[in-house]
Amino acid sequence: MHTQLEPSSYRKAPQLAQLLREHIREGAFAAGQLLPPETELAKRYGVARMTLRKALGTLAEEGHLVKLPHRGILVPEEGGGVESDRSQRTERRVSMATVWAAAPDYGITKRLEGIRRYCEPRGVEFGNCLFATNEEALDALERIADYGVDGIMVYPYKDPRYVAVLARLIDRGFPIVSFRGLSGLPLSTVGSDDSVAVYRAVHFLIDRHRRPVYYIGEVQDADSSPERHAGYRGAMEDAGFGDLVESHTWRMDTSSVDPRYWPMDNKWLPGFQVAERLLAEAACPMSIFAVNDYTALGVYKAAERCGLTIGRDVCVVGADDLPLAEMLDPRLTTLHASTEQIGFEAARLLHRIIEKKANPPISVRLAAEFVVRGSTGNC
Repeated sequence: MHTQLEPSSYRKAPQLAQLLREHIREGAFAAGQLLPPETELAKRYGVARMTLRKALGTLAEEGHLVKLPHRGILVPEEGGGVESDRSQRTERRVSMATVWAAAPDYGITKRLEGIRRYCEPRGVEFGNCLFATNEEALDALERIADYGVDGIMVYPYKDPRYVAVLARLIDRGFPIVSFRGLSGLPLSTVGSDDSVAVYRAVHFLIDRHRRPVYYIGEVQDADSSPERHAGYRGAMEDAGFGDLVESHTWRMDTSSVDPRYWPMDNKWLPGFQVAERLLAEAACPMSIFAVNDYTALGVYKAAERCGLTIGRDVCVVGADDLPLAEMLDPRLTTLHASTEQIGFEAARLLHRIIEKKANPPISVRLAAEFVVRGSTGNC
């Protein structure tokens, strides 16, 4: 029944609308179910998406189809007419998805475990949309209605394209929960309490070694962890080193928005490059806060290249407590927050927003534990 037509056939919206009426009457699309995504239908019928939209609009006006905001287009039950949004919701399972551009890694895996731990016992449908490029992820966000989901969890980069597409979704009232904030957007977010945790870590380094701390983070224009730098600044200022914050903040030349640095083998390279310059210019012993554990790994490698010893010449603290933190020599002092629980809480918050039980934007912050290991030894 779903034979693809020749591209030259049924190009006009009225002709396509008539064909779709026939297919609906013949049961080609199941009553009570959503139509396939626009892209799939356009390909199936060999038409442009604009032509398809005109035809679907005609059928919706006639009552043959029902447009459900943020979810898709429904084929109504026979004789059921157009039901209210509330009644439709009670007859279908809530559906949510993640949309992000990245290479699979530990953080993504643990978030997904937490999301599934929330969704499965509650009968919530969940799909993971992990893309290899920013362009693919942005395209998915632009046409999220095609996916037929009630809401999404996102991991956006500080990039004008992400800001623009998410702003449009927010304006439409589409339920969104983000794993990090974007300046100027009223996003609901779930993450660790980075500002407080980093303050504690930097204060620890200052108190133990009685010297200012260097900060290695992302380029200013793409800093995805402003809370971490805020915690660093606060600790430096409270210790009387406020005038050194800018000179002791070293930014990486690249940011996490660059796909070249997503694969596991490359994640440490930006940190290595800036740490190598820092170690060549500044006197040791020194203390460093690295914005994440991959950056800290780069510091380890740069110290080795320069003939310096971690825990003696260079004291370093990371963040995220990845498995690699336990495998480094010496083991890495870092900040630990349950990434799995962050995923769980994100799914729970999104579910509440979808069900109109919470009014966005809402910020959920999980406490992070400061785990002291050998990298902050006696240097």
